[in-house]
Amino acid sequence: MAFQEGKIKLVGKIGDLSFYKRGADYLVRAKGRFDGKRIKTEPQFEEARKNNSIFGRASKASKLLREAFRPMHVPFPEGALHNQLTKIFMEAIRRDGEIMPSVLEELSGLKFLGG
Repeated sequence: MAFQEGKIKLVGKIGDLSFYKRGADYLVRAKGRFDGKRIKTEPQFEEARKNNSIFGRASKASKLLREAFRPMHVPFPEGALHNQLTKIFMEAIRRDGEIMPSVLEELSGLKFLGG
């Protein structure tokens, strides 16, 4: 990931480069090396598919928790909380096979909960 500098900021794709905005920053990154079809079908990518599934489930759980706090107007730093929650949920899924209530213990260390 690289930051864009200068007066002209781009969003979109040019060749193998993707330009995008995250928060106040304009970023650029190169296209990945692997073809999506290969990752979805070839046996050597089984572990990658498993990790992608875990990440997807953890990311959805993070979103649900953040949305639950939205009506209370709790101010969250952009991106930081989502990353912390996703990490905790991924660890829980890897350990327990699912997101268990014991995860609430791990969540107590987050800054927005007073930890």
